Amino acid sequence: MNCRRFALLAVALLSPALALCATEPIEIEVPYFTPVKVREYGGLNRDIVIESDDQSSIRMSIVDHTKTVLRQRSTYRVQLDGQYLRLYGGYDRIPLIRPRNIPKEGGENAPGTLQKLYRLYRDRTGVAVYFRDTLATAQGSVRLRIIPAVRPTSR
Repeated sequence: MNCRRFALLAVALLSPALALCATEPIEIEVPYFTPVKVREYGGLNRDIVIESDDQSSIRMSIVDHTKTVLRQRSTYRVQLDGQYLRLYGGYDRIPLIRPRNIPKEGGENAPGTLQKLYRLYRDRTGVAVYFRDTLATAQGSVRLRIIPAVRPTSR
């Protein structure tokens, strides 16, 4: 019985420390055109896709799976006389894609380095994604710093 009380006391004392550890920034290296799922870090159902970066800006897209748009789908076949014959048509729901061009101006200093961080995304859950301007990545990839959502501990 004393062991059970000790274990419950240890969990109660360590839970605030564990909650602080959960919000530590995460650094990942992502190839171009590879979606980063914000939902995995406690955010909304959105993907961030880095398309390119150069000296002056960062091109990216936010794929929002919570909002969809209708796209007309049609399949055509060309007949011998040059006429188009419609075989099938309908509508698809596709996620809303918002392209962004983030200028590399200002930026925040990365902790402990001379590199700059540029905020790409932040939502109401507290998830923030930053672009880390560094040369220490593989060719065709970028380094991202992700701050996960802060989740309240249940007691």
